[in-house]
Amino acid sequence: MEQKHTEEIENVALSSIFTLPGSNPFASDSAESMRPLLDSIRKDGVQRPIVLAKRAEGGYYLIDGYRRCCAAYLAHVENVPAHIRDLTLQQSYKARMTANLSQRQETGEDEPEPRTQESHSIITLIKAFFSKGSKQNKEKRRRHGRGR
Repeated sequence: MEQKHTEEIENVALSSIFTLPGSNPFASDSAESMRPLLDSIRKDGVQRPIVLAKRAEGGYYLIDGYRRCCAAYLAHVENVPAHIRDLTLQQSYKARMTANLSQRQETGEDEPEPRTQESHSIITLIKAFFSKGSKQNKEKRRRHGRGR
């Protein structure tokens, strides 16, 4: 009889999650596109675990689940369910490519090569992503006579 391999799910603090070096998970996303996911997470929590890889420096690299992390942060969820894997950095990139393969095939995108060796806190990127949108909205209000 064959045994199925099941990964344990652990709750992980968003503050311990980092991007893979050189990745920009929100490059083609918009704040409004997060609304349905955000509403779902507010109602039911994060239902599908994210996928992480351990970092040598401590914490975890995010392999799959950028949008879920973002919506969880916005819903004031501090910990998310995660599958944690022991992977090298190179294996982490391959796992990320595999996890996002169907999305890239639908959009025709190729996986970009990392331009930098920096890794960023997922929370830092989420804050930057949403502050950029609010700055643009403030500028629009100024141009249309509101916010004077």
